[in-house]
Amino acid sequence: MASEKRLGAGADGYGMPLLRRLTISQTGSCPAGEYAPLAVLEREGSSDCLCWQIEHNGSWGWESGNILGNGLYLQLTGPNGDQHAFEKVLEPGERFCSVPVAVECRTRVLTARSGY
Repeated sequence: MASEKRLGAGADGYGMPLLRRLTISQTGSCPAGEYAPLAVLEREGSSDCLCWQIEHNGSWGWESGNILGNGLYLQLTGPNGDQHAFEKVLEPGERFCSVPVAVECRTRVLTARSGY
């Protein structure tokens, strides 16, 4: 069953843009326990959409919100300290790569198809 959440720009009673965000995360070794690590944001009144999938078999998270009513941000993460008690201290010159993600922008409506 698909769930739909809305993230509107809106404005408060004083004409100031609202700062809204939507955060979804999953902890543990089952990447799709409560939520699947993928989503689609669609612009109301158009066929523009942004799709993504986090390619990880453990903890992950995503957050999207508006930037003072003028734009949109998207943060895609693997395990982190705030939500998953994960941290990695890097020594000088050491590197760390987070989990891979797939992102796509589309300007037409997506249709779900199943081969099952």
